[in-house]
Amino acid sequence: MKTNLLQLPAIWQDFSIAAGIVGLSAILGFYAHQFAELMQASLFGDWGFL
Repeated sequence: MKTNLLQLPAIWQDFSIAAGIVGLSAILGFYAHQFAELMQASLFGDWGFL
């Protein structure tokens, strides 16, 4: 029972680290996409009338 209790946190730690990396990259990708669309919209908004 002690070995199971000692092994479980390590497994969950690896899983949470992996999930954190995936989640962080997904959030960064989403914000990068939103920022790119915002920049594109502002550029076309400025130059669209010329």
